[in-house]
Amino acid sequence: MDMSWTDTIGCVHAHKHEHGRESLWRRTGARNSTTDIMYFVLTIPIGQEHTLKDEVEKRVKLFFHVVTKKKNDFIGKLCLEHVRDLKGDMGALAQRMLSEGRVNWDQAAHHMTNVIYNHWKDGPSFQYHGSLDKYMVDYDIKMFLINHCNVSSWDELSKEAKKACYRNYPQRSLPDWDDIYQENY
Repeated sequence: MDMSWTDTIGCVHAHKHEHGRESLWRRTGARNSTTDIMYFVLTIPIGQEHTLKDEVEKRVKLFFHVVTKKKNDFIGKLCLEHVRDLKGDMGALAQRMLSEGRVNWDQAAHHMTNVIYNHWKDGPSFQYHGSLDKYMVDYDIKMFLINHCNVSSWDELSKEAKKACYRNYPQRSLPDWDDIYQENY
């Protein structure tokens, strides 16, 4: 299995309204928190499009196998090691808490494993043939096109590609490429 898809794993904040004209993030709760959606990009050779569903499901099942609860708290330990090794404040805080004995490594790994497992326990949901604006705001669509499709303007996309970005294109006009900015937190 080609593992380069793992380099494309990312998150976007969910669109407030699926296919909405307003390019705003969905926010909930007293803290006005955004909802994150995880994604990855999978490249399928021309002529092999019929394998897309199986290839996507194979990779998603691999991901869910990793986050499944195991007796040795494997995933929790990996996450804690990652946080401990981070540069900056978060890594420094984790290092200090561990060195001062304020956190028991095994208990923290067990707790982290449970948190991860509970977050992902319902399993994956697959949807095909949708447009990006169902989940992504204009800025995330633009950044997706720049980073994964090597595109720097709408003019570089075919009509079909524009429809893949916006469900109602061409009835809906595309936003001005140069006026698309990320929403403030």
